[in-house]
Amino acid sequence: MRYPILVFLITSLVACDSAYDAKKVAARYCDCMRNNGSPENFEKASEICGDRFKAENRYLKLYSVDMRDRVLNNKISNETRDSVKSFVGTFINHTNTQCCEETLACPDSANVK
Repeated sequence: MRYPILVFLITSLVACDSAYDAKKVAARYCDCMRNNGSPENFEKASEICGDRFKAENRYLKLYSVDMRDRVLNNKISNETRDSVKSFVGTFINHTNTQCCEETLACPDSANVK
């Protein structure tokens, strides 16, 4: 009887841990952008992936929704705000280096052929 509970707890902890690993989330975001046709269909891919990842990841939701609203932002603790900023910084750096073409974030020199 205890074995299924233990498996559930371990699975939950692993899932939660990867949700806060910005590099893993960014890699999944890059895959989502590619799978949805970016850069050719950047707008569509960006909307699909942006909505999906905001719904799935607390930090991305806090950054893109709550922290942009003055009232909601004031309700976030400083510790949480710092964690969100650190996560998003790592996420952006990783997407810029791993899938800049799909996210349209490449420096101009990288787009010259």
